[in-house]
Amino acid sequence: MTEPKFDTASELREEFERQAEWGREKAIQYPHDRRNAVAAAHFDELAASVKDCPPEVLEAFYELFEDGNDSV
Repeated sequence: MTEPKFDTASELREEFERQAEWGREKAIQYPHDRRNAVAAAHFDELAASVKDCPPEVLEAFYELFEDGNDSV
């Protein structure tokens, strides 16, 4: 089992928050395309739910991206 070098839950939550913000920016840029606002809302929900993720899920996330890839 690999020991995470960073706070996996925080990293995942922050990535979801970045994606939500990007969706909100696109929703402003393209107000007639509701998909961006809907996606942003989903990412907000995901960010809020990270605290409820089982440790095994967070560990699997970490192992998937431990190769140095900083983006999710």
